[in-house]
Amino acid sequence: MEIIEIKNFSNSYLLKSKSIYLIDANDKENVIKNTKKLDYIFITHAHYDHICELYNIVSYFNFKPKVFCHELERKYVEGLKILKRNFFDFSRVKKIYVEGFVGEKFKINRNIELIHTPGHTKGSISIFLKKEKIIFVGDLLVRNRFGTLDFSDERNESLDLAKESLKKIINLNFRYAYLGHGEAATKKEIKNFLSCF
Repeated sequence: MEIIEIKNFSNSYLLKSKSIYLIDANDKENVIKNTKKLDYIFITHAHYDHICELYNIVSYFNFKPKVFCHELERKYVEGLKILKRNFFDFSRVKKIYVEGFVGEKFKINRNIELIHTPGHTKGSISIFLKKEKIIFVGDLLVRNRFGTLDFSDERNESLDLAKESLKKIINLNFRYAYLGHGEAATKKEIKNFLSCF
């Protein structure tokens, strides 16, 4: 599988194999420059820097990609509920249909699994690619620290939840974790980070 990293406000990732997948939606121009079709979009969480181009990306393709997130994030990703934040204008999120999943895990196919990893938000997810032995963790982890945990909206979660989510993913068979901000981390680096707590 080819992985194209797209850096803008945050990192998003285009995954190219028989199907084309996008993890987070922050840069329409770089997505359409790199693919003529898009089958799936996975949203790690509903903060604006990860969904700001979602409507524009979905609208661009004639065959609309399926959009997935955790059910706890769905109303925000769909634009049905507005987050009140100071640094981003969440009211600019346009309404779109999203397939939310409930529970701890959701299998897209034999290789790709969506995993509920709360901490940064209640509905944060990670995307695990078993065959490639990589995981995309959104803002659960930012290089050498937990992702921002001090959001004041009602969806904020605790440091304890973030630690539990990292312990959950550390038990998976992966080599690298791709982050929502910054460079990828190795499994060993994440283990070393967790051992400090």
